[in-house]
Amino acid sequence: MYCLSCNTETRRESLEPGLMAEQCPTCQGTWLALEDYRRWLTQVPQQVAGDEAANTELVEETSPRALRCPDCEQLLRKYRVAGHLKFRLDQCGACRKVWLDGEEWPALRAQGLTHSLLHILSDRGQREVRETESRERLDATWRSRLGDADYAEAQRVRAWLAGHPQRALLLAYLQATDSVLG
Repeated sequence: MYCLSCNTETRRESLEPGLMAEQCPTCQGTWLALEDYRRWLTQVPQQVAGDEAANTELVEETSPRALRCPDCEQLLRKYRVAGHLKFRLDQCGACRKVWLDGEEWPALRAQGLTHSLLHILSDRGQREVRETESRERLDATWRSRLGDADYAEAQRVRAWLAGHPQRALLLAYLQATDSVLG
């Protein structure tokens, strides 16, 4: 097969010990069969994020356009990995294979996500990414409206109220006008 990014002929290589995939010798793009990935998952212990985790936020998607599966010609579906990561994984639903641009597998490894690929590609995983991004946008909006110091204080008060046994009474007090209080 030929690389989806640079059209170089790929070779079957070891992506991880015990995990074989078609890999481009030029750009390191990888065509990974999920069947091989599932088999690999049963054979290796789960890893934790490496020291280079902070650098993975800089990885940009190198194939932002729609890609076609080299096996069946269907368009590959794009999947977000996480809100703070700017790249997406491409999957052929028919062939059950995933295209990873050259820096994407190392980024997954650095984040400790190599064992989470099936979750990332699931509806639940994508819903979680959208919910996290939505929560982060809302937090950014409040931070910009309140300013950093007031936002931090509001977060502190919110956390204190969340577990307080008289939460409802405290909220009523905070919302009451002085004339109601006497």
